[in-house]
Amino acid sequence: MLSSTLAVVGRTVTWATSRAACAQGVPSSPTWRQARRAILAAGSRACHSVPLTTESGLCVGMVSAHVDRTLGALTTAQTQTLDTVGCQAGRWLAWHDRTVVLDALEYLHTLGRAGRGSSFRRT
Repeated sequence: MLSSTLAVVGRTVTWATSRAACAQGVPSSPTWRQARRAILAAGSRACHSVPLTTESGLCVGMVSAHVDRTLGALTTAQTQTLDTVGCQAGRWLAWHDRTVVLDALEYLHTLGRAGRGSSFRRT
């Protein structure tokens, strides 16, 4: 289950209102205090995180890109672009859940009801 908050760049942001964030240096960032050893062993030295949000602003996921060198802060244009991509991806995920996943579950439910009391074989 997703937490209602996420620590990014040494600060806590709410999922629903978070923006793209950058942990410019994993070795010195307080964000990575608990997992620092594992993150560094994997070769990560910096991390950009982007929330995936729905049209209503609900965060349905997070994408993080880890890089092998310390990075500078994101520019305003980069932040806006990442926010746009995060919104588009979040909206697509919400659409997928409302349509494709729901249709698949309804199909499985129909199969289950049709075969009540008998065994099924894949065809």
